[in-house]
Amino acid sequence: MNSVASAIMKKIITDSVLFCLLLLIVCSCQRELSFENGQQAKGSLKADANGNCLPMKIAGTYLTTVSLGDTNYLELTVDVASPGNYSISTNTVNGFSFKGSGNFSAAGITTVKLSGLGKPATVGINNFTVQFDSSKCEIAVSTTSNNPPITPATFTLEGSPGNCLNAVLSGNFVKGVPLTDSSKIRIAVNAGTVGTYKISTDTVNGFYFSGSGSFTSTGVQNIFLTAKGSPVNTGVTNFKVFAGATSCTFPLTVTPAVPVTNNDYFPLTLNSNWLYDDLFNAGVTSKRIVTGQVNVNGNPYRSVTDQVMAASPDEHFYRKVDTNYYEYGSVDMYSKSVSFVPVIKGEVLFLKEGIKKGSTWSQEIIGPINGGQVIFFRYVFLCTEENATVTINGQSFLHVYKIRMTGQVKAEQANPYVNTGDLIDTYYAKGVGIIYEHALNGQFTYRQRQIKSWVVN
Repeated sequence: MNSVASAIMKKIITDSVLFCLLLLIVCSCQRELSFENGQQAKGSLKADANGNCLPMKIAGTYLTTVSLGDTNYLELTVDVASPGNYSISTNTVNGFSFKGSGNFSAAGITTVKLSGLGKPATVGINNFTVQFDSSKCEIAVSTTSNNPPITPATFTLEGSPGNCLNAVLSGNFVKGVPLTDSSKIRIAVNAGTVGTYKISTDTVNGFYFSGSGSFTSTGVQNIFLTAKGSPVNTGVTNFKVFAGATSCTFPLTVTPAVPVTNNDYFPLTLNSNWLYDDLFNAGVTSKRIVTGQVNVNGNPYRSVTDQVMAASPDEHFYRKVDTNYYEYGSVDMYSKSVSFVPVIKGEVLFLKEGIKKGSTWSQEIIGPINGGQVIFFRYVFLCTEENATVTINGQSFLHVYKIRMTGQVKAEQANPYVNTGDLIDTYYAKGVGIIYEHALNGQFTYRQRQIKSWVVN
């Protein structure tokens, strides 16, 4: 090989080695930011305390021997933790089922449609289990005969003439607040024959319960009665359920709405304080107190001390501008996945007043992490409920915002954002402030607490 050819070969080898090293460095840098690609959606189905899908819609008529069509579908609510493709389905019951698929483009609360498939075989109540990711919830769909009339069932109330058996209440019962479909009771009945049923309670304290449907089998089974009306007075209210010659009773407690004198959803008046039950560390109480005022970058902030018993207190700085609430500090303060090096200080807009369910806002931060890699990080805030009623520790709060914060990140401007695993659900009650908080990093809960007592000056 002559000297010219030898030189060319050496250059090719040298360039190849440099290219491989460069590729290795690029791949290594990319591994510094190792988050899920988000291709498969993650999240959970919304359900009440008894596992019933909530809220939901059952569309169409379900007749025996008639194939389901476009008008037969379910709509239910999904809390999307990580966007991506999804497939949600039910089991097959009585010859039919439901299924839906698609793509969730963003995290947060959304509604999905499951189309009906198959042909109902017999009349009655069909209990479906809906599955998505690792979550499940239940939906009951009634089928009726294609050749009416349907014979009324014969049945008795379990526990008659005493207390209703298997009685489980769900929902909020607050003085003066109209009841919704989420306010219901489960009771047990013993069906002697299949067929239709209609059950109701007496009307007491301004409201009552009722339910109807069909039994497709005999024996002991549970049914649900939904509350209607508005409670008039607080205290224990006793109801009697009637079914033919049988009856049974159940009590429930109507709570008063918490009185408030402050209109803020995050009060910052001096010496206001809050005690919280720590649900992550059983038996531990934490305390927040507004201690004073400081000025940062020409802006006035209230200093708030957050004290978990027997631990060093944390100091936070908050201010309200018009209807917006800000916290000043390290901009990565709500993330367990991302830390900027060096620390970046700034404000985070964590709450807005006057928003509606589904309202969202975000805040992007660009900066270096450990190792010098520059990333794009953002918080996405979503209002999952507005003007909600929430009962905690026997105290009922009106006008509650439920806000979900999701952390997202990307390595390049052109890349799509993916979730970091940071997720914080916070409930803000008008005139009180934070009444509930649940913070997760991935599947790990690192903070969860609920209001115990408070003083808002």
